[in-house]
Amino acid sequence: MKKALVIAYHYPPIRASSNRTFTFTKYMNKYGWEPHVLTVNKPGRGDKGDYKIKIPENIKVSRTKCINNILTRAVFKYTKLTISNDYWVPYAVKEGLRIINEEKINLIYCSIPYESAAVIGYKIWEKTGLPLVIDYRDPWFNEKYNKLQSKILEKASAIITVNEGTKQEISKYTDKEINVIYNGIDLEGIEKINVEKNEKFSIGCASSLFPNYKVKELIEAAKLSGKDIEVHIAGEPYQELKKYSEGIGLPVRFYGYLAHQESLEMLAKCHICFLGQDIPTARSGKIFEYMALGKPILAMAPPNSDIETFVKGNKIGSSTYDVNKLADHIKAYFDNPNWLEVIAKKCKELAKQYDRVELTKQLTQIFDKIT
Repeated sequence: MKKALVIAYHYPPIRASSNRTFTFTKYMNKYGWEPHVLTVNKPGRGDKGDYKIKIPENIKVSRTKCINNILTRAVFKYTKLTISNDYWVPYAVKEGLRIINEEKINLIYCSIPYESAAVIGYKIWEKTGLPLVIDYRDPWFNEKYNKLQSKILEKASAIITVNEGTKQEISKYTDKEINVIYNGIDLEGIEKINVEKNEKFSIGCASSLFPNYKVKELIEAAKLSGKDIEVHIAGEPYQELKKYSEGIGLPVRFYGYLAHQESLEMLAKCHICFLGQDIPTARSGKIFEYMALGKPILAMAPPNSDIETFVKGNKIGSSTYDVNKLADHIKAYFDNPNWLEVIAKKCKELAKQYDRVELTKQLTQIFDKIT
């Protein structure tokens, strides 16, 4: 069995963005690859932990130190790379080289963001010459380091992104082939959920609650719809959003941080699910969870964006970038329960194409090709 060094800042118990990497490592063994995970020991400020996620015993995880001393960080900031969360880089490089020497690793796989994972992979590549795979969950947005990004991509044996929009963005920095492996969903976790829907018509949302995720617009549209509905949101609201929701005269419940399975159960009780985004190339992995749960998607995204194209193209919901039209879509969902059932079946059927087991197979096929 071949072995992969998996470098990822985000790995359980860190919850944010760790699902893709975790499920890849969970299923690699099925396709002849043994993962050795290299991650950070302690999550940084703002990185929530989900300690209910159980890591299979066959996955070896090395958790490296991170510079925590404020003075040391200040010195490091002005003498090193100063990219996102780079404070674990020197420790991770040393540990990665140890793992490679002891375990006879065949390949280096880096999941970004944070960009520091790619830098660690690149520095280890300089020492070993092993095939280097860069997997973009999101684009590298810090333009200050585009030269560094191009330098790393030049040495990569394979480049992967989560959607066509991100592929287009990354193609600005390399002429190499870019593979697309969608975020997908671990259907194993979905199949365990067995809950009753909320009695009152409800819209579910599990998201970061920054303004660009359009949750405030969702609440406004729900009110404008004039229907007797509730809005259920997993996440911590920023002060303005919380104040706005309290004064609008609509039942809005913020659940705060939820473990991943708890978040899925909350969404399963809702009738439809909301997905908002103002970046045209972005597509949240939540879309696949909504599909697997059989939830019609109420989207708010720019025209011709990745989200709008996917939702409308697959006929699994609606998408608009206008609050009044969003309210109209809510009314249409509310008034047509039979329509909801038709879309729900279509969502579940489509979700099967994005099962992480199959997507891990696609990943390991790339591994096999370059080793």
